[in-house]
Amino acid sequence: MSGIVLNAKRLFLPSSLCGGEQARDKEVQGEGSPARGRAAGSGANPDLFLFLRSVSGPGFIPTKPFRFLLLNPHLMNRHLLATLSVFAAFLAPAFAQDEAKLEVSSNDQMQYDKKALEVVTGQKVTVVFKYVGALPKAAMAHNIVILQAGTAVPGFAMKAMAAAASGYIPQDEDSKKLILAHSETIGAGETSTFSFVAPAPGAYPYVCTFPGHFALMQGVLTVKEK
Repeated sequence: MSGIVLNAKRLFLPSSLCGGEQARDKEVQGEGSPARGRAAGSGANPDLFLFLRSVSGPGFIPTKPFRFLLLNPHLMNRHLLATLSVFAAFLAPAFAQDEAKLEVSSNDQMQYDKKALEVVTGQKVTVVFKYVGALPKAAMAHNIVILQAGTAVPGFAMKAMAAAASGYIPQDEDSKKLILAHSETIGAGETSTFSFVAPAPGAYPYVCTFPGHFALMQGVLTVKEK
């Protein structure tokens, strides 16, 4: 397990996250369970302490509110939502590095606002692609197609020009193998969001495949090592 799993009655604190050596997860019984009295009288909750310390670092020292929760696990479960919100403050920095959100805009002048993007291998990448303009979609539309490293952009773009029915995203198997990820083809005022997992380190070109745009609308997504 790589996180907190929550159902109506139980809060699971995985030993792997807590830094414990045991393979099995610890289970803190919820309010109303037969184990409530035992939990209340068992003293400090070592898994909770180790979990918070693993997120905050070895120098973590519980403040008074944390000490109160550590010594009163039954009360922690009675106020579960409030407790989880405290956990979130510690968890956010630890897991933020596993996700990346990128925003790219295009315009009526056939330009991306960003010609270079950067992520880390293994990250979940979410791209929010916008077309900020006023021209009608029949005359001007944009997309962003991220290609595999080493792909010849001109050749791919020329082939894409014949794929009007699919938004100028070629659907033949050879072309699909060259595409890492892509947006929808959108008109002025529209937005397309898509996600993918960052591949191996390298330079991945991206391009707009709407006819005639690839010469101006290109960029490079750099994937770095962790």
